[in-house]
Amino acid sequence: MPQHGLIQLSRVLVDYLERRGVDYVILSSGLPAQNRFELESLKTCYLATTPRAIELLKNTNATPFENGFLAGAYALLLKELSHARINTILLLTESFLEFPDPEAAAGSLEFVSRIINKPIDVKELLEQAEMIRIKARDAMRNTMRGLAQMRKDVEQAIPIYT
Repeated sequence: MPQHGLIQLSRVLVDYLERRGVDYVILSSGLPAQNRFELESLKTCYLATTPRAIELLKNTNATPFENGFLAGAYALLLKELSHARINTILLLTESFLEFPDPEAAAGSLEFVSRIINKPIDVKELLEQAEMIRIKARDAMRNTMRGLAQMRKDVEQAIPIYT
């Protein structure tokens, strides 16, 4: 969608939220981590538009998003929500860049659960995350075996001198 369309969409959404009398908005997205496969626990950062929104995060271990920049639809929407003085939190959980990350989604939903003080079942997301972990580990083992075989083949090759 062209940027102009995103700006208009953001304004329409914020106008709708204002007309409905919405006090709080919680948004969630990923924060790409290059070393995602190595992370055992995922960090969640936040951006908030008001002190009241920050107050909702007191029972979480989310940290302020201090380094980096936000672009695209979330940046435009956050800007419009801020101008409208709607209490908004954007949660950014470390995730894969290249493909969906159910573990990151589960982590983000667990933060939302704490913020709204209502349970959210993330069991299915965590099961999907475990399947991805198993497949990735198997793929890595197969790659290592292939590399070992290539090395062996190179060592056993008959040198040709010209």
